[in-house]
Amino acid sequence: MRNSSQAARLPAWFAAALAVIAPTWLLANYLVSRGDETRVLNRLNRFWLGASVVLFLAILFWTGNRIALVQQPSGWPVSRFGQPLCLVFAYFLWSRCTHIGFVFLRDAYEQLGEAGAMSIPRSKNRIMLAFMSYLELIINFAMLYAVCPADSWQHSQDFYPTRLTDVLYFSATTITTSGNGAMIPKGGLLQLASTYEIFCGLTLLVVCFTIYTSAVKGTAGPTDVE
Repeated sequence: MRNSSQAARLPAWFAAALAVIAPTWLLANYLVSRGDETRVLNRLNRFWLGASVVLFLAILFWTGNRIALVQQPSGWPVSRFGQPLCLVFAYFLWSRCTHIGFVFLRDAYEQLGEAGAMSIPRSKNRIMLAFMSYLELIINFAMLYAVCPADSWQHSQDFYPTRLTDVLYFSATTITTSGNGAMIPKGGLLQLASTYEIFCGLTLLVVCFTIYTSAVKGTAGPTDVE
């Protein structure tokens, strides 16, 4: 993915807004500009996924899988860790999710405008990056849901998430659009986050995987688009 040149091709106002919403995107552009693009992006992708896994497991073991230790009963979605830390934590997670969704959507769009099919090594690398990012989205959104207050969930049959693994399951079923009748978001922010997760998931699963896999088969290119 040509992450390094994206900022230069974007309108200045859009690049500035994206840098505020997703500062990890800005960091990736900076790092790519100072090294080999493919190598840097592969390392960053593995690092962010590893960081999400480690962070989730750390919270999981520290709380004993009890979501109540990181969740307020009601009110503004601020965890018991404290408002400043919670806001920074949520901002980072939202940044990464936005970064992933934007970069892959833009890259898939650009592949449709390229002359000829994408090389198989490049396509396979993109598929692997997309798959790892898909897993990271599940974990990141799960941690976002974990800090939402308990009253953000609509109780269905007297059930709502009480464990971190519950929100991880909810995140996985949301991004795959398989549905979960037991856990239903009620709060506005939680509904926004779950809808945004579906959008990001569809971007990777439908748009990117379709384009990248068709490129591996040698059928990608502008002639494939009606």
